[in-house]
Amino acid sequence: MSDISAFPEPKVIEKTIRNLRSVSYQLDALTMNLDELIAMVEEDIRRNPVNTYRREKMQQVLK
Repeated sequence: MSDISAFPEPKVIEKTIRNLRSVSYQLDALTMNLDELIAMVEEDIRRNPVNTYRREKMQQVLK
């Protein structure tokens, strides 16, 4: 019977860890880009004339 529970070679483990770190950094960079894009879209929505009009109307109603 073969030994199935054997650990992989240390070099294989190191390579896997390097690859996982690289992917993690890439995902972090993509997340930051997505956050910036979301902020830009939200700012666009806030500056939209229709939303500005509605916001002003609501402020008048609340007074």
